[in-house]
Amino acid sequence: MTACILLAAGNSSRMQDNMGTAPCKLLLPFNNSTLLQHAVSKLLAVPNSRLFVVTGCYHQQITEALQQQQLQLVFNDNWQQGIGSSIQKGIQYIQQHFGEAENVLITVSDQPGITTTLIHNIIQLQAATHKGIVGCTYADTTGTPVLFHKKYFTLLEQLTGHQGAKKIMQEHGYDAASIDFPEGATDIDTPEDYRKSLLK
Repeated sequence: MTACILLAAGNSSRMQDNMGTAPCKLLLPFNNSTLLQHAVSKLLAVPNSRLFVVTGCYHQQITEALQQQQLQLVFNDNWQQGIGSSIQKGIQYIQQHFGEAENVLITVSDQPGITTTLIHNIIQLQAATHKGIVGCTYADTTGTPVLFHKKYFTLLEQLTGHQGAKKIMQEHGYDAASIDFPEGATDIDTPEDYRKSLLK
């Protein structure tokens, strides 16, 4: 079984308007839905998996938006400390409540190119290669979505602050495989990113 962690805790700071306020970008309209629901729908369709959404700044709004979905919300009360704290919170929850998880797949909510097929292929590549880490390659880097075997859970649980999982990927490159995902270079951080995404 694979536990999927969808990171949705940030405050959308780069989406601030001229008044200095930032909307919850994950609830912006996208593909007849929202950015958040787009990501959730792709992950819920992955076989033999369970979805855990880590919330933070916009916990209440996201909770209301995802009512009656077959997923588990995990609130990160330290979301201001950065992405590492959200990964840590998600891993801790999974270890306490989903002990059958053999792998964890970590992904973000603002990469609109993510598909169910991509996630399935990542899981299949891990099964075929027996590598402990499988990431996605785009724009001369390897990043999310990324899958970790449970032997890395302890290291993931030690992440703090703005330190994501990339350091673990780099330090254990001998145990890593990757899959091409050129669409991963597109994420939505700013109003201009969002406008461009609507034109595709």
